[in-house]
Amino acid sequence: MTSSLRYCRLLGLFLALTLLLYSGCAVILGRPAADPGFATTAAEILDRYVEVTGGEAAYARFHNRVTRGTFEITQAGIQGDVTIYHARPHQMYTVLDLEDIGRQESGVSGDVVWELSPMTGPRIKTGEEQLTALRDGTFDRFVIWRELYPETAYEGIEEIDGQSCHRVVLKPDGGSPQTFYFDQRTGLMIQASSEVATPMGAISVDTYPGDYREVDGVLIPFTARVEVMGQSRTITTTGVEHNVALDDDIFDLPDEIQVLLDQGSP
Repeated sequence: MTSSLRYCRLLGLFLALTLLLYSGCAVILGRPAADPGFATTAAEILDRYVEVTGGEAAYARFHNRVTRGTFEITQAGIQGDVTIYHARPHQMYTVLDLEDIGRQESGVSGDVVWELSPMTGPRIKTGEEQLTALRDGTFDRFVIWRELYPETAYEGIEEIDGQSCHRVVLKPDGGSPQTFYFDQRTGLMIQASSEVATPMGAISVDTYPGDYREVDGVLIPFTARVEVMGQSRTITTTGVEHNVALDDDIFDLPDEIQVLLDQGSP
């Protein structure tokens, strides 16, 4: 398998992981910092996270989000522009235009999780890949974490990049557990770690959101660094919009994906 083909197969994974950051890391301005000694269980950590980021009513203000930015794999000399459309409950459409490679598309429409690449062609995701995409793509998913993760575990304090963090493990019904690190002082998420199913097997991925900025009265991470297979991928946000008037067909399946469905092919 060529390097370019391997990168193309992993791009959808990197974008999906970044989506979970944009759907779960908005922070409402004017809230007090988290009390470092307050939370001692996973439920308290997660509930406090929802509260310090504005509470359920604040999350309910937005029904969709459009994120635009740039994507770069420095070591491979790969870069391009990315646009992510995300709407309730878990509708997604991601477009990645890569220099010298072409357009990579992926999305979730209803319960269909798909990707379309000039090098790998159309593909419908099934099994653990599908379950993970549907769960991680839930809009502002930490508000309803109890519905998505029936089992949780609080694993104490750990230092991440010089910051003292609460380590919380979330275990879904299907798929691998996911580990999140919340800054002990502010309550912000600063790392997400998981083992992700891909066509090439399970891959360990660490994602680091950062550079939080104000957008429509909330804070959004404007960078997401993804560490995987010994290399770094970076998505840098250039703009975020909420409650956008989207085209009616924005989340419709591409013709190539619909053909696969009609043929009964996964």
